[in-house]
Amino acid sequence: MKGSNLATVNIYDLTLKNIFMIYYMLMLAYIVFYPLAIVSQLTQFVGRFLIIFSWIVVIYILVLSISRDIFRYSMLVAATVMPSMLFASGEVNLSSIFQGAGSFLALVFLIESCGMIKITPKMVKVIDYSNIVMVALFLIYSFMPFAYDIATTNIYVQNTSLTMGYANPNSSAMMLMHTAVINLIANRCKIYNKYITALIQTVLIYLIIRTDSRASLLCILILTVVSLLKIKRIPEWVPYCGVAVPLMYISILPFLSSIGYKNDLVIFGKSLYTGREDIFSRELEGYNDWFSWLFGDLFVGGFANHHNAFLSIFLSCGLVGTVIYIFILIKAILPYTKKTNSISYIAICSILVFIIHASAESAFLMGSIPYGIMTATIFLLMSCKKEDFI
Repeated sequence: MKGSNLATVNIYDLTLKNIFMIYYMLMLAYIVFYPLAIVSQLTQFVGRFLIIFSWIVVIYILVLSISRDIFRYSMLVAATVMPSMLFASGEVNLSSIFQGAGSFLALVFLIESCGMIKITPKMVKVIDYSNIVMVALFLIYSFMPFAYDIATTNIYVQNTSLTMGYANPNSSAMMLMHTAVINLIANRCKIYNKYITALIQTVLIYLIIRTDSRASLLCILILTVVSLLKIKRIPEWVPYCGVAVPLMYISILPFLSSIGYKNDLVIFGKSLYTGREDIFSRELEGYNDWFSWLFGDLFVGGFANHHNAFLSIFLSCGLVGTVIYIFILIKAILPYTKKTNSISYIAICSILVFIIHASAESAFLMGSIPYGIMTATIFLLMSCKKEDFI
């Protein structure tokens, strides 16, 4: 009986790996076809299938959790969605919640399962080589007629910042940022040499500059510098500091706004805070009862982008869901801080950069399509070992 249970678990693990790779390939298809208006129907189909597949991931891992207790924290986060929806302050749009909740919970479950999926050199090579294709594609898209189009309510209009045909400059910058992260990890895996890495990184940084996305540029510059340091291990206290950055950002900006402080510093033609201090203040002031603070309010939160990941999670899942989510993040990272491994080192640094980036944009940590799949990919790459590629 015990042997039968072990065999079942092994089948689950193998299938989970395959499910992730399907998820990853669907993400690539979505990114490739999104800017191409001639195949917009195909893009919409892939996008809808990604949403459905997110729920497949969630349901599958829920079934898997019957034989494993590793997912008990993810299940608690999922449980907070129910009171947040049932006791919402207004009518909840079920269609948008279906999309947002599915992609968010898929990311949460995948983060907690990253230690279970045995990543292989073949999987890493698929990710790294497809990344080179994406770099070439992004470079080509930057010269296309739609390179500076930005989505408005019903139409696309010309914009001064590079979008490469995606929804807005921040969206394209986050895709470029993820591609730059994979480029640095591929170098640590010895997929290609440091000169190719340097060339690709330079091209990607140049494209990010053209998007005028300051948060993405700052984060990828930090990561690029960190990747040059001769360090192979992250101290255990560093992940806690990384998580503290977006939490402090939520607190500091409303405080500065409340005392009348206005910063006139302009970067890339935009003010330093771009009105985020008013957004944070307005969202937090709307939460004035203990139930919403504990479990959230899906009418207000709706798994939407509130320009800070932890604020978005708090508005949707409350303090309970946010604390458990942060615990899952740290719990997934800490085991790899104890290992001397240059690949794990750069992967952890990448995740911390994603967390810092979440101070200004929520997509990477909210699991928004396709960014949540990108985040899950980095969590999986933490388990890579350099000797696997020797």
